Amino acid sequence: SSSATTAVGTTPPHRVVVLDPGIAEVFVHLNMTDKMVGRPGYTDHLQPIAHIPTMGTGITPQYEHIVRTNPDLIMTTGSGGKVLDDLKNIAATQKFDWLRVSEVVEGTRAIGERMGKPDEANALANQIAEGLRTTATTDSPRVLLLLGAPSETATELWYVKKDSLHGAALAAAGGNNAVTQSFSG
Repeated sequence: SSSATTAVGTTPPHRVVVLDPGIAEVFVHLNMTDKMVGRPGYTDHLQPIAHIPTMGTGITPQYEHIVRTNPDLIMTTGSGGKVLDDLKNIAATQKFDWLRVSEVVEGTRAIGERMGKPDEANALANQIAEGLRTTATTDSPRVLLLLGAPSETATELWYVKKDSLHGAALAAAGGNNAVTQSFSG
């Protein structure tokens, strides 16, 4: 579930640092990029925000760059512990869980509420939920989907959990996840 990690006011912020590519896409879809003073890494493909300075991610934020933007709000996923505490010391910080379809849908609605665009965000959230609705049947192929970092030295592969956002995308594409158990974490 999404949660505000510091007290945030009711007036929509004007200077937002976004540290997650998914949240950045919500800003693009809701035409709120004029409120962004910092964008996350891995968003060079999003033309409407390509001119906005990169601030890192929720896991590896670039603190000095963030401080220079003087944000009234930081929106992130993945941050925890000391990183989250450090972000909260810079500005009000809203952290979202963003690993499952239900979390993305709920988070999208919360972003719209916070930014003063609840109706538009609700429509986008409904579109996300519908787009990731499963189309797999019992006759659909079983697929083992593995993810890994593109590196010559990295040998780790991660499998996609069936109840994850990636698992939902696999099911929406018509595949049955070969990993049938649910795991936490």
